[in-house]
Amino acid sequence: MDSKANFTEKVKRWVEECNTEGSSTIYKAVNGLKAIVSGNLTFAAECSGSRNCGEDMLKIMEQQDVSFDDEERQWAANTLTKLSKEFPKDVYGSLKYQVDHMESEKLDKYLMELRDVLGCTAVDDFLLLCRAIKQQNLKIVFMTCTFWGGGIIPMLDNGISLLHSVGIDIEWHMLWVPDCEFYETCKSIHNNLIGIKHNSKPKWDVYDRANAENAELYSELRNREKGRIVFFYDDPQPVGQPLSKDDIGVLHIDTCGTKSPCGADIWSHLSNHWKKGKAFLHQPGFGGAEPLSNGRSLAPGIDVLCPKNMPRSKEQALENIKKESIRDDNEREPMIDEEYTRWMCIGRPDASKGQILALLGFLEYLQTDNKAVLWFFLQFTHSDWYALVQYYMIKMLVEDSPERYNELENDMRNALANTCEDDPLLLQVISKVHKKVMSKCPQGVKLSERVQLFTNLSNLIGDFATLANAHMVFSTREGYNLVVSEMARHHLPVLATNYVAFQDRVLDGERGGWYIATPDYLLQTDQTKQLQDYEADKDDIVNITKDIASRMNYIRENPKEAKSVAATLDKWVLCEGHSLRYHMDRLAVVLADEVDMKGNSSSQIRKNVLERLKQKRRQSL
Repeated sequence: MDSKANFTEKVKRWVEECNTEGSSTIYKAVNGLKAIVSGNLTFAAECSGSRNCGEDMLKIMEQQDVSFDDEERQWAANTLTKLSKEFPKDVYGSLKYQVDHMESEKLDKYLMELRDVLGCTAVDDFLLLCRAIKQQNLKIVFMTCTFWGGGIIPMLDNGISLLHSVGIDIEWHMLWVPDCEFYETCKSIHNNLIGIKHNSKPKWDVYDRANAENAELYSELRNREKGRIVFFYDDPQPVGQPLSKDDIGVLHIDTCGTKSPCGADIWSHLSNHWKKGKAFLHQPGFGGAEPLSNGRSLAPGIDVLCPKNMPRSKEQALENIKKESIRDDNEREPMIDEEYTRWMCIGRPDASKGQILALLGFLEYLQTDNKAVLWFFLQFTHSDWYALVQYYMIKMLVEDSPERYNELENDMRNALANTCEDDPLLLQVISKVHKKVMSKCPQGVKLSERVQLFTNLSNLIGDFATLANAHMVFSTREGYNLVVSEMARHHLPVLATNYVAFQDRVLDGERGGWYIATPDYLLQTDQTKQLQDYEADKDDIVNITKDIASRMNYIRENPKEAKSVAATLDKWVLCEGHSLRYHMDRLAVVLADEVDMKGNSSSQIRKNVLERLKQKRRQSL
């Protein structure tokens, strides 16, 4: 029996056992049904009740390319509705995350480790904000579409556990959606907001109906609380619920897609909800949308105690990589010999992330340093067809075997057929650029031997960063990109586009790294046109690749300066770019009065609130 059939049978068995086995089985049944309804396999991981087991289940299902047909999804949706009526309390309970609680000894150790890295002031300020929350008898509820995934979810998981452990009355709930079309609508909202083509417009009747049902479901939670309750609605999925004057909306994605008619319509619909709350927190820079009067910037932060973000020696990094027997996508060992300069590019394969530009810049750099290697660390699932298109494109451009190129071209055709991309010229363009790339390789150098792709390898990125010369982030659309902050922990400089998402951290040649030339051409021209221009030797794109190569040469020739510039950003991260500060900013917005809210960023609001609390404490002494 294949993975999909096996999983579906398990869910059917759980549904049948709901009457006899109780709440734990209902919990698994609900999340299993949600996995089928949404086509989002992260819900399948939640069925296990164990994070480790759930991750194993998710990995297996993704590798098997599991998906569900319309008939299965409709059955699951109908069954969800049926369960919600038969077992309302248990279904409600399945939407609440069991937050980890650190016992006092473990909590003290954790806070001590934070003090060692961040200093005593940061931890003391955090505890001061927590005491103020408790003194006001405040309850905080985080609302998301899932408990699993990348991006903001790990930050919430870590922070909510800490807040719960220090005594904050806090809960984390998941959106209740027994509707197949809701997830397609949310995908349309997300893609159109960030400027990705999507084959359908949002169905607002579906979106509004789902949020109205959740508002009714969670009204019981609001009504039973004696004190004040504040909801954080993270991202667009749950924000359609009526926001109270104390509630806070949060958006973690870029909004450059709002310049299109469909994106503008989506923004108008969502902003009508966000503007009703106390605050609307968004990424620094914010992209293309019109700011809201209650909008304030909120920069995410990294977990400085996460192993991948802990500095280590080159010797330790080499030992870690060798011990894990890492192989790239061609089953080769990492090229970590010291005779090579080493360059990194990290992220989801995406035309807007600039991986192809990094590759072309690296090719230009090879003209002056043919002892170099480029590592791509690519994070994506095997059902993410848009990411697969970019992944195959990278592999095709560096492949020197005609037979293997043809195999990759077929893989690319299949991936394109599963997207709404309608660019019939793309494969022809890639073929022409591939020929040009092969002709530009220095004599005796095979590009396929100098470019290595590692997929979904996140735990050892810190080790590779310790050995690298720099990493490259040439985004033309970006939410925030925590990798820039994570690499600073290893004193690894960045080469980046001068995009708004980086401007709060990177000061050209002074902090974090260097910007490459970022003309309007780069921000306004799609990747296919850039490749066509590259093949035709157009100055617009060729000059950018030369600038990248020039910056790479500068970093190679000035390693001490490069490390010093990166170390300056590390100091900033330990002050303003860590996840404890991120959660402090959220708490501060909850506590802020009208005067405190005059700051235009959550960071300024935090400073205002802390000053008011400290002044009050001084007056009481």
